[in-house]
Amino acid sequence: MRYTLRVDGMTCAACSTRVERKLSKLPGVRTASVNLATHLATVVADPVVGDSDLEKCVVDAGYGAEAVRHEDVFAAAAAPPDTRPALLRLSLALGAAAPLMAFGMLHLHDPWALWTQAVLAFVATYVAGASIHVSAFKRLLHLEFTMDTLVSLGSTAAFAYSVFVWVRQPHPDVYFETAGGILGFILLGRYLEARSKARATAAIGSLYAMRSAEATILRGDAEAVVPIEVVRAGDRVKVRPAERVPLDGEVEQGETSIDESMLTGEPMPQDKRAGDRVYGGTLNGPGALVVRVTAQASESAIARIARMVAEAQGSKAPLQRLADRVAGVFVPAIMAIALITFVGWLIAGPSATQAFMNAVSVLVIACPCALGLATPTAVMVGVGRAARSGVLIRDAASLERAASVDTVVIDKTGTLTEGRPRVVELRVAEGEDREKIGSLAAAIGASSEHPLGRALATWACEQGWSVPEAIDVRSEVGQGMTGRVGEREIRVGAWHGGDSALTGSVEAAQQRGETVSAVRIDGRVAGVVAFADEPREAAAEAVAELRAMGLRVVIATGDHERSARALAERVGIEAADVRSRQMPEDKLRLVRELQEQGRVVAVAGDGVNDAPALASADVAIAMGSGTDVANEVASITIARSEIRAVVEAFAVARATVRTIRQNLGWAFGYNLVAVPLAVTGILAHVGGPMIAAAAMAMSSVSVVLNSLRLGRR
Repeated sequence: MRYTLRVDGMTCAACSTRVERKLSKLPGVRTASVNLATHLATVVADPVVGDSDLEKCVVDAGYGAEAVRHEDVFAAAAAPPDTRPALLRLSLALGAAAPLMAFGMLHLHDPWALWTQAVLAFVATYVAGASIHVSAFKRLLHLEFTMDTLVSLGSTAAFAYSVFVWVRQPHPDVYFETAGGILGFILLGRYLEARSKARATAAIGSLYAMRSAEATILRGDAEAVVPIEVVRAGDRVKVRPAERVPLDGEVEQGETSIDESMLTGEPMPQDKRAGDRVYGGTLNGPGALVVRVTAQASESAIARIARMVAEAQGSKAPLQRLADRVAGVFVPAIMAIALITFVGWLIAGPSATQAFMNAVSVLVIACPCALGLATPTAVMVGVGRAARSGVLIRDAASLERAASVDTVVIDKTGTLTEGRPRVVELRVAEGEDREKIGSLAAAIGASSEHPLGRALATWACEQGWSVPEAIDVRSEVGQGMTGRVGEREIRVGAWHGGDSALTGSVEAAQQRGETVSAVRIDGRVAGVVAFADEPREAAAEAVAELRAMGLRVVIATGDHERSARALAERVGIEAADVRSRQMPEDKLRLVRELQEQGRVVAVAGDGVNDAPALASADVAIAMGSGTDVANEVASITIARSEIRAVVEAFAVARATVRTIRQNLGWAFGYNLVAVPLAVTGILAHVGGPMIAAAAMAMSSVSVVLNSLRLGRR
């Protein structure tokens, strides 16, 4: 059985990992996956395991839990998290830390100045940062250490030392600004992280908004409008023209064309008649249908996509922040070193004061300022550099993953191509006037909602032709568009053979992957029109640059093979890397197959049909012209409609991650040198904690300066 829990109290990847580990160890549980973005845990377990057992397991691990009914999972995943508490904490911390920094630079020792600094530091550290200290304390009760522990320890050491020297000395050198500054930076990162989680959840919210809320159910000859949740498999529903199909099913009566672009990403409507499958959330065209439902709301195609997005987000394994990985060792090690230093100097040293000062020096010099700044400063500069190029990057984790990508799966329509059909050729039969035939065809297209019809009308206007008015225009399933211009019947539809003089042109166009429509006047083929979705500008150049960076480029499209291979040849992608007729499940399967081969996969797409693959990929890239769903799921969004910006995204990611590694190397290297200096008492001879704090500050400045170099590249 599949169970879903909403888990409260998780603040970082270590939390979700702990909950996942605890659930996995529960007897009867087969698999457990915890999604930090949605705060939902998905558990597959034997029927003997109940909701209460799972809830108790999570509560015992130190978190809150509430079971979610299966039919409510879609809505629960779509509910956005509240970012207001994080913004309130950040505002309070910055409001206190800003004047605190000013006091620190002025080095005022008057009682009023010291009292003011103490109050401001207390507000920034223990009021705004209360959640961090509480989390660190709770994790300590479970014998765990996270970044919260590191931050709490560092800020508390700085605050406690400042109070200590204030009490002992008439003109003390205090470090209240250090305590407040640490919390200010950390809470800024937490707020940005909270916003990222809200955006991730919004992806599923966009899917949720696409579904129909109601369905017209048929009971004999009677009709009733009911919520889709009460419709079951086997029920019959009526779908009127221009309505969304409420649920997955099979057509029993009627003929129509349905826009399935939300699933396939392809702009061409699909003809439907009795026996054909239809999918919930897709948009019906001109005809009415009677559909027999094959899946209830919670199992519809759009619900499955939503679940795949949520589960793929939860199952992704990007590079973990190095600071998080080592915090479990670093923090207790520093605490132990400080304690050993105190005891050792207490035994061997001349006074308890010196022992305490040396121990405090260990804690202060090991303060995580540089460690905490290493990633955010590089990310801020790197993201700013990328933004100037029209590349929007979500977070540090996205940069880390993008830097190690070796395979890029690219959607065709709307990503490598413009995403809209255009007329590329009009050939007319011998003796026919090209402008006249084109104008008559455009007259039908101008009165139609069909994408090919709109392309015809636009093209005729670009040619400067006069387009007459058509009447009785209609779309017929499998026959294209028909109408009348004056006394003539005009039909623009599929080519089924005809004038042998045009056959060569038709075959050549089809060989190039183009869509061909015949123009018939009073039943006689008068010409043929070839349509194509043209490659984006510089698509070939972008593919060449990606391959020059050592990346394998794969096309995955819902379009037919001829069209996909023709485009691949034009932009320089190898035939072996072309995947056509890809539904959302196929694209997801392709990504997972590549990952099983040991590849780090990025997916670039722009449609709802790409959402599962985007969410499952190591890096998801959405083109700016894409749907909200693609943009919200994406790790990286291309704000400008240029595929070449994908190249810039990888270049920036590699440079930024290189800078992050340099920063972290400096931060840890600094600690490896500085901590022994504090332990041996060398710092005590030149100022003790004061010099330790100065060294810590210089470490932070070095990290910031190194990050700023990134923006000049």
